[in-house]
Amino acid sequence: MKILGVALLILGLVALVFGGIEFDRQRTILQIASMSATVTEHQVASPVALIAGLLAMGGGVLLLLVPEKKRPA
Repeated sequence: MKILGVALLILGLVALVFGGIEFDRQRTILQIASMSATVTEHQVASPVALIAGLLAMGGGVLLLLVPEKKRPA
């Protein structure tokens, strides 16, 4: 269980470092004859990576803190 806890903790940290998916989109806001005005929008697709990273880190910490049950010999 400790190995799974460490793996979840590392995956959570990686998800937080890389964050969400970001992209730029150009949009035409005005077009008159051969002239046009465009704007570039910077967008983040979703905060899924942030939420998943936090949940994975929380699960990893819980797995590291919960004592393992000892099996009878």
